[in-house]
Amino acid sequence: MNKTYTKKDFINDLFYDILGSVIYAVAINSFAKPAHFATGGVGGLALIANYLFSLPIGVTQLIINIPLILLSYKILGRFFILRTAKTMLLMSVILDLLAPVLPRYGGDVMLAALFTGILDGMGLVLIYLRGGSTGGVDFLTMSIRKSRPHISLGSLSMAVNFFVLTCGALAFKNIDAALYGALATFTSGIIVDKIMYGAGAGKMLLIITDKGKQVARAIDRTTGRGSSIMEIKGAYTGESKQMIISAMSKNQVFAARRNAHNVDPECFVMVSSTDEVFGNGFKENHD
Repeated sequence: MNKTYTKKDFINDLFYDILGSVIYAVAINSFAKPAHFATGGVGGLALIANYLFSLPIGVTQLIINIPLILLSYKILGRFFILRTAKTMLLMSVILDLLAPVLPRYGGDVMLAALFTGILDGMGLVLIYLRGGSTGGVDFLTMSIRKSRPHISLGSLSMAVNFFVLTCGALAFKNIDAALYGALATFTSGIIVDKIMYGAGAGKMLLIITDKGKQVARAIDRTTGRGSSIMEIKGAYTGESKQMIISAMSKNQVFAARRNAHNVDPECFVMVSSTDEVFGNGFKENHD
């Protein structure tokens, strides 16, 4: 096991795994299962098996994941696989233990799909925050990409989820089951993205100008954000320019861009999104 992985790390991981699994179990047992639709990934296949053959969702999910673990062992390494196996086992046990006692939502199916996605995403975020994984589609896509590196992970994941959702429509004999499953899967992805990355998201300005110091001072005066200046040369013109790099929050971009143009009306400004920004004035890096 990793030498830096302490007993405290294990306890923290265990706490997040249990809490995340409980929230995930509520999503599946209280909302998705009673509404008769399948989400994407391995969880969706387990829901289909439960509907068709009354198999326990947790046990089925674990059985499907076992060959995926074996496929991914050499790719991901022993330590990560062991941590993931622990999370999978906990999630499967909690899914089936809570199934008989959790209340079941019997209202609007669209609301059921939305809350499935919201709770599913929240549960996964708690696991991901500790560097954990629930295996499933992620393991499958990484294994396929190992032999076919030209294929993107996003495309593979989308293809697998499309297959599962199609199976759901056939199993439940209702095209709406696929649509509700897609809504839940999409919502879950949005929740994971926004919670994990949205809170620390920002903007990055790249400004190409002849007046680097003056523009940097204007940005600092307007937003309180520092900048870095790089000397660059145009590939076509061969002219020497300066490029300013500055990270800031979304609501500071307009003022920074306006002041940059006030200093140098000919400057070239590019604004890009950043998932997270660590450092002085932003999030602290605790890693």
